[in-house]
Amino acid sequence: MTFSIKWSEEAEKEFEEIYDYWHSITDSVIYSQKLFNLIIQNTNLISNNPALGIKTDMDNIRMRLINQKYYLIYKIEANHIQILKILDTRTDPKKNIFKKKLD
Repeated sequence: MTFSIKWSEEAEKEFEEIYDYWHSITDSVIYSQKLFNLIIQNTNLISNNPALGIKTDMDNIRMRLINQKYYLIYKIEANHIQILKILDTRTDPKKNIFKKKLD
């Protein structure tokens, strides 16, 4: 069974910010586009196999490593996958997504 993918507003915003950040840092869209493609490829993978990501201590919430810098945080719902966040592994651990509950 293939699950549909739904993005939270927060995850959509983070996706755009990451794309814009790398575009401004590199002054090119090449890396941004590669990262975009990796994220899309991984959402497609988890839509076909939701259990692919690493389990967390929160019910039905998993994380999927995109590259050395980013994780997709998602929740498995009855008939879809909710992308909750794109977690930057270089962020302050005190701001870590697992320090607070997700809705």
